[in-house]
Amino acid sequence: MTSNGSGNWDGHMMNTPFGGLMMVLIVAAIAYFVFISMRSSNRKDGNDSPLEILKQRYARGEIDKETYARMKEEIENGKR
Repeated sequence: MTSNGSGNWDGHMMNTPFGGLMMVLIVAAIAYFVFISMRSSNRKDGNDSPLEILKQRYARGEIDKETYARMKEEIENGKR
């Protein structure tokens, strides 16, 4: 891109097939990096402790209070 002297840019590179291809590649690269960063930030590492998993199950309503208390005690005492 070059200035035409009046402060406006000609944008002559976009008039070539190479310029259009470059623009598509730049937009695709930006979209790819945004997608990858969002995907990796939503991914869990899978290293939750048994107690953390139990808390999550209780919070989701998968187990009742009595089951939670019993399983928590078993985890803390090292029983299965």
